[in-house]
Amino acid sequence: DINERINEITGVVQGLIRDSDWFVERQENSYLLFLTETDYFGALMAIRRIRQALVGKGILKTARSIDEIAINIGAVGLPTHGITLEDLLNTLKEKMDINRNSLFFKLNFTKENFEKLVLDILEFKDKENTTHNWWYKEESDDIFGQLLMLMLNDVKIHSKRRGILYISVNDIERAMLLNDKKNFENSATKIYLFWNDKKKFIEIPGVVNVSIEKKNYEHIRFMLFINENYAYGLLKIGNNTFETSDHLLIEGLINKLQAEYYLQWQL
Repeated sequence: DINERINEITGVVQGLIRDSDWFVERQENSYLLFLTETDYFGALMAIRRIRQALVGKGILKTARSIDEIAINIGAVGLPTHGITLEDLLNTLKEKMDINRNSLFFKLNFTKENFEKLVLDILEFKDKENTTHNWWYKEESDDIFGQLLMLMLNDVKIHSKRRGILYISVNDIERAMLLNDKKNFENSATKIYLFWNDKKKFIEIPGVVNVSIEKKNYEHIRFMLFINENYAYGLLKIGNNTFETSDHLLIEGLINKLQAEYYLQWQL
């Protein structure tokens, strides 16, 4: 029974929130969760905990659908997305409309590993309703290093803004961070460097080194960045390049890497 399923879902949410949070039914099958003393990035982490709890209890099996029920969760923050309740609700509706068309829901995140997901994304055929994604062929490798410098400068400039940045790096790109290593020591953005040579690991304050143990992943270049203002992702194999601002897709790819490499959950 669908109503029983909905009651199970709302029960899980109510079991996760604090006494100071409010969980209310706005209209039939539409709920609002107000998180007190929580910023937008904290709200994103709360969404992740809710999804994980639903999967853990066997209620949510595909990260989206339960029988005839489709789950769509979005977050907005005050004053990031508005200063009135009406502004916040309008922004939330826009975000949830975007979520419905996310590439995340068109891929099999439950069964596929990170490498297969990247290949599926680069070879994706149905490009309709994918306004937050771009596929193209890049003749040189310069774009990755240039974008990495932009991302790192953004992290340095906004050192107090919370976020998470996952990057596959080579010797030259690691040198960029080493030259600036003191700038990341107190950064609120957590940086993970995926690197294929344990012997060359050098400790960088505020940066986590991750050894790429799966040799197939060495040919995949990736940059996955989420913070409270925007999301950005870059995937590259050879001269096939994919860029995206699809928040759910980027979060899904980060979660997949975290699970495969047993990393601390950050989202």
